[in-house]
Amino acid sequence: MTPDKKDESIPGGSAESAEPAEMQVQGSEDEGGGRIRLLEDSEFFRALDPQEQNQLLDSARWVSFDADEVLITEGDEGECFYLLEKGEVEVSTANQGRKVVLATLSRGAIIGEVSLYSNQPRTATVTAMEPVSALRFENLEFR
Repeated sequence: MTPDKKDESIPGGSAESAEPAEMQVQGSEDEGGGRIRLLEDSEFFRALDPQEQNQLLDSARWVSFDADEVLITEGDEGECFYLLEKGEVEVSTANQGRKVVLATLSRGAIIGEVSLYSNQPRTATVTAMEPVSALRFENLEFR
């Protein structure tokens, strides 16, 4: 993250050591029903009713990442997960010192949930391939 990014945390959010730029959910360019459509675009959230989706949104915050910025680092403790709104990310892992690309993900994809389910370190590194915006959900809201 570049040092000049503005931190605009909203209540209920907490920071990780490498803090992405944050925006209030209410202030997103994806106003009103667009936020719910983002959740509906994700298979992960489709099982939730609108009230449950709104409860999650109340505890989420928008974050943004620059191209080539790392969202998640393999081996780190999992404290949050992300729902991608815009941009693409590359999911990779290290194998015998070499980078192995596992997937490219975009809008509606959930990233970072595996370590929250398993209570294990992150299983992959996720890097923005272009500018990315996402909803960040903290560990406590997830479990």
